[in-house]
Amino acid sequence: MKLLLIIPSGKRGGVEEHGLKILTAAAKTGWDAHAAFPKKPGMDSLAADLREAGVKYHPLEIAETAIEASGLIADLTGFAYPTFAI
Repeated sequence: MKLLLIIPSGKRGGVEEHGLKILTAAAKTGWDAHAAFPKKPGMDSLAADLREAGVKYHPLEIAETAIEASGLIADLTGFAYPTFAI
């Protein structure tokens, strides 16, 4: 079996930790496990942990980086705040 996890984030957090657990378990049971995510300083430790677990890491520059640069996240946060205030 093969497993590929694609993560658009440039920062290690809960989703990334959960992915590490899933991919590690898959690799230990003989699956061909891969992860692809942006090569960012905040993700270096995740790439190292994945390699140590036998998971293949592939640098992949994907959408979230472009979204952060465009300011879209700041725009969406402005729209979301009134909803949270309710």
